[in-house]
Amino acid sequence: MTAGRGNAGRQLPLSMPPLDRHGASDFLRSPANEAAAALVLAPERWPSGRLALTGPAGAGKTHLARIAASVGDVVPVAARALTTATAERYADARLAVVEDVPAMADPPALERREAEEGLFHLYNLMAERGGRLLVTGRGAPVQWPIAMPDLASRLGSLTVARIGVPDDALLSAVLLKHGADRGLDLAPAAVTYVLCRIERSFAAAATAAAAIDRVATRRRRRKVTQQLATEALASLAEPEPETEDAGSGAAQPGAQPGLGADAERAERT
Repeated sequence: MTAGRGNAGRQLPLSMPPLDRHGASDFLRSPANEAAAALVLAPERWPSGRLALTGPAGAGKTHLARIAASVGDVVPVAARALTTATAERYADARLAVVEDVPAMADPPALERREAEEGLFHLYNLMAERGGRLLVTGRGAPVQWPIAMPDLASRLGSLTVARIGVPDDALLSAVLLKHGADRGLDLAPAAVTYVLCRIERSFAAAATAAAAIDRVATRRRRRKVTQQLATEALASLAEPEPETEDAGSGAAQPGAQPGLGADAERAERT
């Protein structure tokens, strides 16, 4: 199709989806995740062949789980999609990876029961056949909302590899990686500005990068200056609609209003 004369020489802004970089070389290591990564990537060290990987939203649980799955030559499965039948597909696998176990509490009761029965079957199946099982989720496994008592007991007894709160170096690297995945070139001043104004979490960094991408696309720019970053964070600063529970929590000092809720939505695992 030929562009109209009025559009000649103009380039339409395109917001490209972020690249899906989950290779071992793409995983950013720091004191916050080094111990967890070392254990997850050494299945022979998992007590009884089973391990739980936990950490805050956006911490890299999915990334680590996919690396472990690639080593075991399997495809990770979402916990809420499990059934006894899907568990049987791992009968001959050396390793099974189940992501976001707490999410099994979200579906309707029948689907939740099927998912829990599927995970229980997979747990026992891997134990019987000498396979390895990695499960992921936020919070301690003993606190995961599991309705089946036998499954809750087994998950609660798992050894846990925990990803901690990010330090400054890791949070900076995470923000730069999110930017690079979106084709953005963040200037050092922009990175410093953002990190001083968002919550100290992986998910907040992801949310900030998405906001920067939207503004950069609108401005037809890939080089991100502090001014552009300022505009992006301002776009997130509109207050949430008030509810009856409004005012029950306090914003962190120096944090931009609205970033907490957006960060929470950025990644559930």
